[in-house]
Order: sequence, then C-alpha cells, then structure tokens
Amino acid sequence: MNLAELYTPVLATLLRFRVQLGLAAAWLLIVTAGHWMGVLQDLDEGMLDWRIRMPSARPADTQLALIEINEIPPDRPWPWSRLEFTLLLDRESLLRYAPRSLVLEPVLAGPDPVPREDSRLAEKLHLYDRHVLAAALVREDAANSTTPTPAPANVAGIPTRGSLAAVPKFAGAFWPYEGIAESAAIGISNLRPQGEAVTRWLPMIFQFRDKVVPSLSLQAAAQQLGADLSKSTAVPGSVITLRDGEGKYLRSIPVDEEGRMRVRFHIGRPEGWRDTYGQFLVYQTSLGSDIRPPYELRLLRNRQVWVGRTDPAAIPVRTLAGDLPPVRLHMAGALNIIEGDFIRPLSTPMLFFLYALLMGAVIGAFYGLGMTQAMVLLAIAAVSWLELSIVLFRGWSLAMPMLGFVIFALGAALWCVVAAYGPMPLPPESRRSESRQLVAPRRFTPRRGVRPTRHA
Repeated sequence: MNLAELYTPVLATLLRFRVQLGLAAAWLLIVTAGHWMGVLQDLDEGMLDWRIRMPSARPADTQLALIEINEIPPDRPWPWSRLEFTLLLDRESLLRYAPRSLVLEPVLAGPDPVPREDSRLAEKLHLYDRHVLAAALVREDAANSTTPTPAPANVAGIPTRGSLAAVPKFAGAFWPYEGIAESAAIGISNLRPQGEAVTRWLPMIFQFRDKVVPSLSLQAAAQQLGADLSKSTAVPGSVITLRDGEGKYLRSIPVDEEGRMRVRFHIGRPEGWRDTYGQFLVYQTSLGSDIRPPYELRLLRNRQVWVGRTDPAAIPVRTLAGDLPPVRLHMAGALNIIEGDFIRPLSTPMLFFLYALLMGAVIGAFYGLGMTQAMVLLAIAAVSWLELSIVLFRGWSLAMPMLGFVIFALGAALWCVVAAYGPMPLPPESRRSESRQLVAPRRFTPRRGVRPTRHA
C-alpha cells in the first residue's frame, strides 16, 4: 500500500467536513487574535481583580519593615527638621539592628533651616551602605510656575531599548538636597493617575529630560537585591531586566508600554514588621523597661526599612487591597520585585496551543461519540479551566484568561450545533454516484429497416 492510499480516508473526511472544520479553525484564529491584540485581556480585568481579592495563604513578609510617621504634632509641623531623621538613623537607634538597606519616602528637598543638621544627617546616611532617597517630578508647565531643585550629580539613568513614546516625560523635579544625597540612590515617588477609581498599576520608569530614571519602588528593590541599574535594561512593553554589577541576572519585571507594573496584592496576608516613629524612639530609651514593641527589633536584621508618612495628610490611594497611603503602595511594588511575585498572563502561543488542543478534542468527541458527549467534554473542560486558573493564580500568580475562555467555549458549543444541524456537503465520490443515478443512459431504438451494428 502506497502513501497516497493510506491518506485517502483522511483526505476524504477532511473534504467531506471542510466547512465545519473551516469554521472551527476560523473561530480559533479569531479568539487567539483577540488575546494577541489585548482586547480579551481588557475584558478579563474584572475577573483578574476578583482573583486578587481572594484571601491569600502566603506567610508574613520577611523582606520589608515600615517605620511610619502617622502623626504630625502641632508643635512640630511638616516638613520636619533633618534632626528628626538623624535621631532615627543613629548608631544607638535603627543602625544597631543591622538592616540591609534604608528608604526615606518623604522628599527632603532644599536645605534645612539649621545648616549643621544637613551635615549630621549626611553622616548618618553614610553609615548605611544602601540607602534610597525620594524625588518628585513635575510637568513642564508646573516647572515654569514653581522652583524645581537642581538634580544631584549622582542621578543615573537606566539603559533602554524600544520606544519611549508612552513613557511619561517630565521637565522639572524636586530632588533631595544635594548635601544629603551625595551617596544615595534616588527614586521617583510619583504615582500616576489612571483615570479610574482603583489603582492597579505602579510606574517603574519615567523620562526626565534626556534620561530614563527609576521609580522609588524599582530603586528600592534594586538596592535590596544588590542590582546595578546601569547594568540593567528597560524595554517598555516587555520587561525591565535587573542585573548586578557583574552582569548577573536577578529579575525580569513585566511592564506595559508606559513602563508600569501590575501590582500583585495578597489580601489577608499577615502584616510584616511595622511600627510608628514615636514608639520606635521610645524603645531605644527604654530598652531595660517593661515596654515591648509589637514586633521583635532583632527581626529588622537584613530587612529593608522604609520610613514614610501615613498620617491623614498623606492622601491615600484606592487599591484592590483597600485605601493605602502612598508609602504602602510603593512598598507593595518593591516587595513584588524582591520576591519575584509578578502577575504573568499566559503567552499567546501557549493559549493558541491549549485552545487548539481543546477544539481538536471537541471535534473528535463530536464525530466519534456524538453531540451530547462533545458538550459534556466541553463542560468538564470549562470547570477544570476555572479551577486551574484559581489554583495557578493563588500559587504562582499565573493569570489564565477566564472571560476569554468562556467566549472560546461558547463558540465551540455553537460549532457543535452548526455541525449537527447545518448543511453537510457530500464527498466527491457521492456526488459522482448521485449524478450517475440522476442521468439515465439512452436506450437504442432501431428504426424500421435498420439493424443495429454488431461488433465482434
């Protein structure tokens, strides 16, 4: 038996059901194109929010700690003197617990009214090998109406590739005072409005004139991981790749065209180390007394300590985890990067493969077992997809499309109905046999005096 004879039944089946198979292939391509263009991802936003709001079983954070400024006394109005931060960072205070890195979330722009306080704070900051100070960027029109501060000499950019057209651009900034920012890493604390009530995305990069500068969350995570941003790369619409000073790979942060990262919240996760500014200073002067902090101070070792405002003047941001002060939102983004906990959607080729596999199974069940069995198979696949999408998201933050799958499954069910009750073309052999039956052969009727010719 030759190869042509082997494939004759297969080709005959494909030709007979070519209309139905063509409809299935067209629907598969349409749904895949919807995922590739991002249309179905936008429709699935609500289902992703639903999964994020599910209770999380993750253990408490062991990477970050927060010393919050939750109260501004009337006798010490904001902005505070540098002395307040100097007392906190002293050898006999925070430094004794050996944190790995330090982040000051308030923008310490301009000199202190008492010049010696700047130099004293600079001395304390030098004791921390890795510390981050915040800056705030302003638009060109705001830069013309205000007095932005000059950029410190150590403001470094991130190497980039690809288009920066969608990355926000700024012309001015309020930088930390150069007298205290000599050895600091600097991150931008801006939180961009997203035109919606709930904030889901956190910016990672900004354009400042001819540089691409990191956000506060990105810079903080880089310092905690030991990354060198000058050796890292940012590709808007793809990833930001963090590397250390030797070029060793550390993290790949998925970002959109605007350089934003989707924040992964864990609702119900036990809170990490947290205390107030005033109470923390009290502990240092009462180490031998009965006053005990809510968390052991020795747990600060090797953590990244954030100092930020959470008082009512720090306008909270509405998120899927509730209303958070800006410092808490920055910390959530930094923690995602440090733990490598990113929301990762399934790639379009993988979705195409899974959809094609399921469509092939439905077609095989339809022609092999019948329409009812094909529908049962489709229902089982839908329930399994739902359960798997929840398990994979809670365990590994893998975002399988839910509404996109529902649309695909409805199309597959409609295909079964069309294939069962729609017109079915006949194979070529049947058409030839039918034509032979419809056209009857002409019988020979001899005329008078004419004999039919006989052939030997």
